[in-house]
Parts: sequence; C-alpha cells; structure tokens
Amino acid sequence: MLRFLCSLMMALWVMHSPAHATTALYLTEAEQSQLSTAVVIANVMEQNISVHPQWQRPITRTRIDVIEVITGEAPEVLFIEQLGGTLN
Repeated sequence: MLRFLCSLMMALWVMHSPAHATTALYLTEAEQSQLSTAVVIANVMEQNISVHPQWQRPITRTRIDVIEVITGEAPEVLFIEQLGGTLN
C-alpha cells in the first residue's frame, strides 16, 4: 500500500510540473524555400546581445549582408532579432 501511495504521489508531482520544451515542424529545404518570402546567400556580419527593455530578457540582434537574392526580394542588409542569448 505504501509503495502504491508513493507511486501515486510521484505521478501526480510529475504531471503537475511544467514542461519546458520547444516543438518544431520538420521541413525540407524545398518546403522551407516554398514558404519563404525570399531566399538569399548572405554573410553574418555581427551580433549584439542586450536586454529587451520591455521584457527584461536577453535578445540577440544579428546583422546579415545579402550577397545574392535567389528568389523573392530582399534588402541589401537584414537584421534578425531572436529572443535569447548569453550576456557576459
């Protein structure tokens, strides 16, 4: 009986714990290309990591210089902002 109660308590504790995970749909390169507004060849020039003023979380801003546009339209310079990063 004690073993059953311990197992039940563990199961309830595990079910109550939040799951910290990311799920993503796998897409082939062809599928990604079809869903993209532009496909480019580019160089990553610089990255800056700072704290977002509103959310108080790290944010990474990356500058990308476009060398060639394969499909679609794109500016010569792109900036990508992503949540996350490591602050020193």
